[in-house]
Amino acid sequence: NASDNTSNSNDGTLYNMTFVSEGSGYAASFDGSSSEIRMPDSLIKDQTDFTIMFRFKTSGSGILLGYQTALAASSPSNYVHILSIAPDSGKIRGDLFSNDGHFIVDSTDNVSDNQWHTVYFSAKASSIALYLDGTQLGSTSLTVDHENMTKNQIGVGKAGQATNGFSTGTYYYNGLIDDFKFYNGALH
Repeated sequence: NASDNTSNSNDGTLYNMTFVSEGSGYAASFDGSSSEIRMPDSLIKDQTDFTIMFRFKTSGSGILLGYQTALAASSPSNYVHILSIAPDSGKIRGDLFSNDGHFIVDSTDNVSDNQWHTVYFSAKASSIALYLDGTQLGSTSLTVDHENMTKNQIGVGKAGQATNGFSTGTYYYNGLIDDFKFYNGALH
């Protein structure tokens, strides 16, 4: 389910989701065309320092986590795909917006290998870091600007230009996600 396991009541809302028996429990299965989990509004925007962690498994691509001024499938005026897997290279990317451009950290390897991977995306007011399977892939420094991006969605996001193999459009993730965690503190 998408229930918050803490006393904060930050429950997600499921849309067109199924769950599959995988590993030691169940994982959320995203169909690549309509599945998503909507997190509470402003959950990311209201944080200066935060870390997002989850496990994923895919042989496909898509946007794992997006945030926008409106839902990704509508017409948001601002949007960033925080975590995505490129359709052309299978590499994972971490991205946040700054007035000076985008913070971007990419993996060097293809993660669309149908194996389980663990990703940590850590953000501070002036830097981000991306970790894959326990190894830091890199970090970059700018000043985070969340603007008015209040909608947070797992499994879908909006791309506005040719970036990380995407052209303009809405992209759904095709694969599994498990053990999603959101922390209000940075890992790096």
